Amino acid sequence: GHVCLTDWKTSGGIYPDHLMQVGAYGRLWNEHNPERPVEVYELLRLSKVSGAFDQHSYPAKSITPFVEAFQIARKLYDYKGRLEKMMK
Repeated sequence: GHVCLTDWKTSGGIYPDHLMQVGAYGRLWNEHNPERPVEVYELLRLSKVSGAFDQHSYPAKSITPFVEAFQIARKLYDYKGRLEKMMK
């Protein structure tokens, strides 16, 4: 009965940008499904080299700072685009 958002990553580890990305997915889900918010985030990491894998679980509250970081990064991206247009 719980909503769990899962993402797969092929990398050497779990990095902050992975949590920023999955947190952004969760924010989008929550905006469109407020009656059933994401409660747990799962990342399954698959090694490109060995095929080994590991699973990481994060409660929704622990993802909040990563969602905030994503929002800041998005604002910077948009602002940079506006600045580039001004230089033309």
